[in-house]
Amino acid sequence: GYDDFSIKCDKIGSVIGVCIYVESCSKSCLEWFLSCAVVQAPGDAPCLFPGYKSLIEGDQILLMSSTGLANDLLITSHKHFRKLIKEQISWQRQQYVWKCLPSQPSTLQEVRYDLALDKHSSDGLSELSKIQQLKGDHTSFCSFDEFRSAINSIEFGANKPDILDGGLWIQDREFGRQMLNGTNPSVIKLCVELPNHFQVTDAILQGLLTRSWTLKTEMKEGHVYIIDHTEMLQGLSTLHVCPVPTCLLYITPKGHLLPIAIQLEPKGVIFTPNDNYFDWLMAKMLFRCGDWQIHQLIQNYLLTHSVVEPFSIGLKRNLPLNHPVYRLLVPYLSHIVSNNAKIRKYLLNPGGLFDKVTSIGGRNAESIIGAIKRGYKGFSFHKLAHPTDIELRGVGNESKLPNYHYRDDGMLIWKAISKMVEEILSIFYTNDEDVSGDEYLQAWAKDVCENGLPTSDGSEIGHGMPPAINTQKELIDIATTIIWISSARHSAINTGQYQIHGFPPNSPGLIRKSLPKGKGMATLQDVLATLPNKDAVYWQLVIMETLSQKGSSQVQRGIIDPISKNFFVEDSVKEVLKAFTTEMDRLEKEMKIRNQTLEMPYTYLMPSNMN
Repeated sequence: GYDDFSIKCDKIGSVIGVCIYVESCSKSCLEWFLSCAVVQAPGDAPCLFPGYKSLIEGDQILLMSSTGLANDLLITSHKHFRKLIKEQISWQRQQYVWKCLPSQPSTLQEVRYDLALDKHSSDGLSELSKIQQLKGDHTSFCSFDEFRSAINSIEFGANKPDILDGGLWIQDREFGRQMLNGTNPSVIKLCVELPNHFQVTDAILQGLLTRSWTLKTEMKEGHVYIIDHTEMLQGLSTLHVCPVPTCLLYITPKGHLLPIAIQLEPKGVIFTPNDNYFDWLMAKMLFRCGDWQIHQLIQNYLLTHSVVEPFSIGLKRNLPLNHPVYRLLVPYLSHIVSNNAKIRKYLLNPGGLFDKVTSIGGRNAESIIGAIKRGYKGFSFHKLAHPTDIELRGVGNESKLPNYHYRDDGMLIWKAISKMVEEILSIFYTNDEDVSGDEYLQAWAKDVCENGLPTSDGSEIGHGMPPAINTQKELIDIATTIIWISSARHSAINTGQYQIHGFPPNSPGLIRKSLPKGKGMATLQDVLATLPNKDAVYWQLVIMETLSQKGSSQVQRGIIDPISKNFFVEDSVKEVLKAFTTEMDRLEKEMKIRNQTLEMPYTYLMPSNMN
């Protein structure tokens, strides 16, 4: 509900701002969330001042009107008001202080309540006790059926993994589908040249290239793709066995993507579908184990969660609450600082769950931090823009690589977001000079570049985030990329975790036996003994189910509804948002129709599923 306060005062003329000071704050006051302030003098029209901020003792909050150009909003003729703005920004910087992390994006020294989860949000990472009674069982599963029974015995809100139906998970076509449309869809690349450590030959692939061409010709024609995790995983000191896998995949004349060669460590044995049934099954499982480490640490945590955190902190440190960029981005970034703090505390820290139940864990999280450090060194912000990512990986040709729904649905969502962002920002910035002349926007860019995304050894300054934003296009591209990462990319990588990793034989987080050094020796018993024990399996299930949950914030079509939250009161902006909602509805219908024709529907980028 809402609380209304009436204050009697003499007529004061036009109201351009409201200052709110929180002198003291009881525990119940922490539940107060300032959506907006509405000021209406007798006989005058009401003036609305957006807030979007939880109240904290000692807060000083400056609310300003929100009409006109960005610089008109912030640079007013009132000397006293200009002084108040500067004092507000100075106070914000004292409250939100950077904390450097080892070789990764910065965070806050202290997670303040107004950046924490709201009281209705899922706090699942700190409540991983629902299967506490199953801890300590270190015995192995005796069959795949016993794995299924274990999943069915645990009551989760999520649906059981669809890949269990008819043994779907074990098929090569399903392996290929997951590489394109599973939870780690942005690591596959066009293979134009084989890496030195992975020398696959025509003899090794005998009978697998169904066009009867040579591997060289197939590569030249764009039919061969590769996933290589060597750079991220090789040489890490792990307590457990951690594969360092590479996989070659092939597009058949019917358009199916199939794995044709897997290597589990550099210059190791190369397995193919021509091998013993359990050799090939083991190779696929162990590849997925290595891929699981990359998905969790690099693609999910680092490149989806961690890299946008500095932008959220930068907003709080540098922009007034009525700034158009603040109001555009804050709905997507409101809980990222708190979420990341929980991930680091419960999953990534020494002694955390990933340290205990993942192949890359152990040794006091040394390898976990090592992998994140490697990923951050090569990270560049602009490369996470969806069109750029697709181009750089060489996977944009729909006729050469069909059924890549992450690519195709993502492009539709990206274009809709970009159009919405451009139309909103053009209302406040009419030319490049408006952008370059916005001192608060420039302070935000500089702060994020220098303090939020600190340069690591050998990396580019700011990791692709410029210290100044000089043009409308630069601002539109940056804002679009932030929204894409926080909504669509997050949904694609996060939502399906229980569906893909909720059956550990399909994607084990941990293996217990050494990597195979030869062929023809694997049995079912070897496979089961290699997979995680019951204790690790149960923890994997509960972690994946917890991470797959949607937050409880009011999410509408992939966007926290900025109209009902009063982020924007301008009629022109509301029209843009209304058109964006209409476009999201249209895309939703198109995807539903398309999904009716698919054996396995792709739903992770449906607007209604974004979180």
